[in-house]
Amino acid sequence: MSLENPEYHRWHRFDLNGKKIIKRFEIGVTPPKSELGFTEWTLGTGSPTGQALENIRRGVSLATKGKPKSLEQKRKMREAKLGVPKSEEHKRNMSISQKSRYEAIKAAREAQPNE
Repeated sequence: MSLENPEYHRWHRFDLNGKKIIKRFEIGVTPPKSELGFTEWTLGTGSPTGQALENIRRGVSLATKGKPKSLEQKRKMREAKLGVPKSEEHKRNMSISQKSRYEAIKAAREAQPNE
């Protein structure tokens, strides 16, 4: 399995205690209807909660600790904090990048044989 040719999607739901349950279902398979005491299945894993979020933050902190930021990165972070809108060039570049990502995913799906 690869990112270009996924075999399954991950879905999540919560129980009465608020505990998240994540399960894989093959592509094209609809999860069963909700059971008593659970929410409906939702595509994706949802936002990280509790300890998982702390683990993510700790990992990012350890990965970036002691690494200096470039002047350009500092400038961009300051502008984002101040709410400065993105330049037209940046918006154009992001649009082109997103389109190429969509096209790559579409091409990979079309290359995958139908079952």
